[in-house]
Amino acid sequence: MKWATLAFALVASVALAGPVRKPSTPKVARVARIARVVTPPPFDQRNAAPGDPFVSAQRAVVIDADSGRVLWARNPDSPAYPASTTKICTALVLAEACKPDETVKAPEGIEMVGEASLHLSSGEMMTAQDLLTGILLRSANDGCVAAAVHVAGSVPAFAEKMNQKAREVGCTHTNFVNPNGLHDPKHVTTAHDLAMLGRAALDVPRIAEIVRRRDGQIARSVVKGDVKLKSKNALLDLDPSCRGIKTGWTVPAGHCFVGAFERNGMRLVTATLASGDWKNDHLALATYAADHYEPVKWADVNANLTIPVQGGLKASVAAHPAKEGKTVVSKGSGVPAVKTVFDPVKAPVKVGQKVGKLFLDGPENMSIDLVASEPIDVAKSSPLSSPSSSPTLWWVGAGVSGILVARWMGGKRRRRAR
Repeated sequence: MKWATLAFALVASVALAGPVRKPSTPKVARVARIARVVTPPPFDQRNAAPGDPFVSAQRAVVIDADSGRVLWARNPDSPAYPASTTKICTALVLAEACKPDETVKAPEGIEMVGEASLHLSSGEMMTAQDLLTGILLRSANDGCVAAAVHVAGSVPAFAEKMNQKAREVGCTHTNFVNPNGLHDPKHVTTAHDLAMLGRAALDVPRIAEIVRRRDGQIARSVVKGDVKLKSKNALLDLDPSCRGIKTGWTVPAGHCFVGAFERNGMRLVTATLASGDWKNDHLALATYAADHYEPVKWADVNANLTIPVQGGLKASVAAHPAKEGKTVVSKGSGVPAVKTVFDPVKAPVKVGQKVGKLFLDGPENMSIDLVASEPIDVAKSSPLSSPSSSPTLWWVGAGVSGILVARWMGGKRRRRAR
């Protein structure tokens, strides 16, 4: 009985203590923990200023495409991740480096590029224009890598060209490290810089023609079935004034977009980063600009100005602005003052020669060259001061000289005769 009681107590204690576990060897600690990335929150509208457009994006801007003037902005120079809006700069570099019919070959390993793609195969051939279409409509990440390797030999070398192009168009806070916008902590830009890139893209006809289309078709050498492309820009269907340009999204960046609109005779470029409602944000930005601003022409190529000329057959030369000058002003404010500066012009003057400059009074620091509309020759010397210029006068002069010489010789002979 005593042994039975002891056995029962031992079994009960083991049951209560749970199963016996063998000592485990310590696990190797993970080298790095994957950070939890959260999409940026939308802007708190309670912090908006009176009269601001209702825009959910943390960073936003609308500019006039002709002058570059900022019409409204929120944190326009605050760096953030741009996602696929990066591809606007990629398109600019590609379009500048390659002719439309130039053949581009996809590099080895192109299949490893993830997310949105054309599903390119290593060695696949495509024209630069079709590749441009795939980058802008399909937002093809692999197409961007193919463009980078073709143009610069590598992605890092192409990124340097992108940064150079960004600086050329007026970007001041941009650093690109890849051509497609796949997340990298060092890959950043701003709303204003993106708007300047969008402005530059509109001035490249082969880019502007693509981004205003809802769909397109390309030719391929390998995957011949995947040739129909559709833009992700839903605003092309929602607003007839929309002219593009490029969407973008990643978890760290949130929804990004660069848009182009034609409203009331103005060309507008809008840009947002980390938008909570990107479509309505851009409609609000375009509407705000159209409600508060109007276009004005401050330089007309048909204008006729008169510029002084030194040493010419005429004392002045007709001139005109080399190109049309347009800007926007607050509604009802009128045309800004324009200052004319003449160059010191000397004859001869050729048609198209720069003879002065027009300067617009305003924050844009805009100027346009004045060029000659007519040629002006050098004034010839007076016939009285240049006898040799008239054959008749030359003979008269020679005759008078002959008479004087003859009289002098005759007088000399008479003196000897004495």
